[in-house]
Parts: sequence; structure tokens; C-alpha cells
Amino acid sequence: MDKKAQGAGGAAGLIAIIALALVLYLLILPSNVRESLINGTVSDDRTSSSKSKWHSSTLILAHPKTLDPEQNTDREKILDSFTLYSDKSAVVIAKAEAMHIENGWFAEKVYNLSFKVDDLANTDNYILAFDVSKAYGRLILTLNGDEIYDSEVMPGNAEPVAINENNVKTANSLIFEVSGVGGAFWKLNEYDLSNVRVIADFTDTSKKEYKNFFMITATEKDYFEKTKLSFVPECLTPKNLGPITVTINGKDLHYSAVPDCGMLSSIEFNPNYLNEGENYITFRAETGNYLIDRVKIKADLKEIAYPFYYFELDEDDYDDVLNETANVTLELKFADKEHKEGELNVNGHLSSIDTYDSIYTKNINEFVQEDQNSLQIKPITTLNILDLTVSIDR
Repeated sequence: MDKKAQGAGGAAGLIAIIALALVLYLLILPSNVRESLINGTVSDDRTSSSKSKWHSSTLILAHPKTLDPEQNTDREKILDSFTLYSDKSAVVIAKAEAMHIENGWFAEKVYNLSFKVDDLANTDNYILAFDVSKAYGRLILTLNGDEIYDSEVMPGNAEPVAINENNVKTANSLIFEVSGVGGAFWKLNEYDLSNVRVIADFTDTSKKEYKNFFMITATEKDYFEKTKLSFVPECLTPKNLGPITVTINGKDLHYSAVPDCGMLSSIEFNPNYLNEGENYITFRAETGNYLIDRVKIKADLKEIAYPFYYFELDEDDYDDVLNETANVTLELKFADKEHKEGELNVNGHLSSIDTYDSIYTKNINEFVQEDQNSLQIKPITTLNILDLTVSIDR
């Protein structure tokens, strides 16, 4: 009896250990597996997850860029007014408050007045001006190794010395010296000069050319038929008026004339001169002071043909759409978040697009048909469309 009791007790203990191990095993299993075991069902996670996901196929992927409204058959680009002028003024390009030069048997002193001319092409009419307080002998001036002056000068306000612009370089050395005394060893020739200045006329040409920038959309580039530039030149000074030349993107508009002041000037030009995106127009006047006002580029557009996009739905696709087990979706990705309006045409069925968002989606199940389908967008406002996608999701 004792042996039987001991055997029964050992079996009961083993069963308890196995039961405890099963409970612990269930506790460490993932919840979805544990629930399946408890409920008597076994599921394949991969199968269930794949059934919960939709499969998407792309039917159209296009990049329409910019679509402009058809009603704007003529376009105007209004540009800023600006001035053109060449301003000539006298400038001091070298100076010395005072200088002393001398020449004798026992002493010799010269003075080197160095100066630079950065813009030789627009600098002319050079003169040397100075005052004299002491004068003995002849004043000798040498510019860049060439003697340009040798004469006696009386004390007082000296007559300005003209300098030939052919002797002037970018870097210059103007040497002041006095003539020698010859055999009179007891003499000293000398000059005291003050307020020494090299003066020239400088023409500021930085404003004689002006570039005006403007933008052209893809639709405008494709459909421009005639283009014309117009402007009104106002003459700010009545003298020294010179011709104005005009180019667009570096291409000559073959306009080079002294304009009628205050009168409208118009130039027709080839639309191919224009680029999609940024463009620039350049006005240039060699002489004269002008205000260029009411600058405008006007263009006539051909009739705009907005593109159609095509996609196909086979019999199975179309049946899935009818059975509501598949969706055909249009997605538009815009370049901005401005207000956008347009008309959507799917197989002749019209609906509206009206959004501020950068991404617009629309289910078009009710408009599609089996086999060939067409889609077109007509803008009411300018639409900058980066991507156009039609997909079927099932």
C-alpha cells in the first residue's frame, strides 16, 4: 500500500509540473498566438497581414508643370522703371599739400608724385594744378619717363599744365625737379609748391546699362505667338543724347536709335528669344540721361490645347471597381499652397478641383470605364502641378 501511495503521489507531482510549464509557456507567447491556441484556432500572421494590405498599381505618372487659364489669351509683363545715365565729373586722382625741390652743386632734391588710374577708358582731360611760393630756375616735369613740361614759373597761381592722356597709365610716376645752376656753384635753384593736384574728368558708366528680370511660364513659352516690347523714354537732360540699344537674354532686338523723348517706343521681337523660367532684358545708353518708364512686354497666345492623359482598365480591373473591391484614385501634387481651381474631365464627365492643399486626391470610380480612359485638367487659376498620378488600389 505504501508503495502504491508513493507512486500516485509522484505522478500527481509530475502532472502539476507539466501544467505549470504549459501555463508559463502560454504566458510568454505573443498575445495573438495565445488567443488563437485558447480559442482553438491557428492563424498565419503573414497571411492575415497580407490580406489587410491593399495592393496599388500606377496607371499614369505625369509631370504637367504649369497650366495657365485659357481666358488669358494675351499676357503682359509689367517691368520696373529705371534710369540710364553717364555722369561725367572732375575728380582729383593725386595730390600733395606741399613739396620742395632744389638743385645745386651741393644739393639736389626731387619729388615723386605717384598715382593710379583704375579706369583708363572712362578717364580723360588730365591737368596738373599747383600754387608757387618760391621759384628759381626752370620747373621740369617727367611722367613715366617722358618729359612733359620744362619752363620757368612765376610765384602765385600757376597756369595748369595739360597732360596728354596717351602718357597716362594705370600706375604712374610724376617726377618734379628743377633745372641745374650750371657753373654758378654758389647758386641754388629751388621751388616751393603747394596744393598740388592731378585732376581728370571721370565718366561714371555704372548706370548706363540696366537689366530687368522677368519670368515666363511653360504654357507661355509653348503658346506665345507674337511678342512686343514697349517703353517710354523720358529725357532727363536735353544735351548729349545718344542711342539706346536693347537686348533680351543677350539677343539683339535690332533697336539702336535716339528715342523721341516722352513718346512710346515699340519693338516686335521673335518669341523664341524667351526662355521658360527667368529672362532678362538689357537697356544701354552710351551717352545721355534717360528715365525709361512704362516698360512692358506684351504677348498674344495661340489657342491653348490642354493635354489628355490615357490609361486602360482590363475586364478584371473594371469588375473590381464595380464590385467596390478596387478604387481608381487621382492624385495631384502642387508646388504651392495657394488657392487652386480647375475642371477635371474624365471620359467626358466633368467635376471641379478646388483646394488650398499641396496634395489633392479624388476617387474617380464613377467616371471610369472598361478599356481606354482619358483624363484632362483645365485650369481656372494657374496650376503649378509637379506630379499627376492615377492609380488602382485593391
